[in-house]
Amino acid sequence: MTDDSAPSADIAHMDLPSWVRESYSNDDVYLFDEAPSVISVYEDPFLLEKFTFLVHVPAEILHSQERLRRFLGRARAHFGSELPFLLRLEADHKAPAGDGVRCNERFVEMPTVSVRASVDGLPADVHVEQLHADNTKDFVNLLLHGLEFSASSKGVPFRTDAVEANLRSNVIPAYEADQAHALLAKRGHEVIGFVSWVDTGETVELIDIWAYERDELRRLVSPLLYLAVAHSAAATVRGSIVGSDDNATAVFQRLLAQGWRLHESYWRLEL
Repeated sequence: MTDDSAPSADIAHMDLPSWVRESYSNDDVYLFDEAPSVISVYEDPFLLEKFTFLVHVPAEILHSQERLRRFLGRARAHFGSELPFLLRLEADHKAPAGDGVRCNERFVEMPTVSVRASVDGLPADVHVEQLHADNTKDFVNLLLHGLEFSASSKGVPFRTDAVEANLRSNVIPAYEADQAHALLAKRGHEVIGFVSWVDTGETVELIDIWAYERDELRRLVSPLLYLAVAHSAAATVRGSIVGSDDNATAVFQRLLAQGWRLHESYWRLEL
């Protein structure tokens, strides 16, 4: 979309990642002070929270609080939306300053060959099994537990009934159709954790690694991650750290120290 004071912009010729040019159209281009941005609407596929999604905003706007406030105000009026803003940043771009800026999620990546070279084995009393009809209920319960933690880390309400209904109608069918994959970690007959992922052929996209107990999660992360990439031809594995609390920050810094690198990040703007 464009404002009335600036010429139209062609997204095909904007300096954007190829996936942005392929996923969005000229209708998503918004001009502010003659600087083109890409703005859309995004719904979190798990927590079902909707955002005005700032796919691309020029750095000169982001790093001037006065210009950023004017930009957000004009964008809100232009789109007629009261949805919260979610800003996507490339790895080499810094988030705007301000008390109303909170990290929503950081995506990190590492070559799969590095993951395979630094694996820890499963605890001796733990085994894994594929997701199947008989353990789907356990998987959903674990997903709900993890998503409630994710909502808390993001500082947003958790709508248990709506999230569970969405999992059963829209998420689980992807696993049943083999479009996504999951392994459940068990101690005896008890399911204690899981790893889930999508393999695009180029990248293993981790959906989640989770366990009921934090100490248990620390022991399971490395071996479950290894199992997710063990038989993949993908060159890269990518995962995310949710939230901006002290625990999320510590996990992010620990992953960087282990050789993971930032791919992109998403920030809530409440300026």
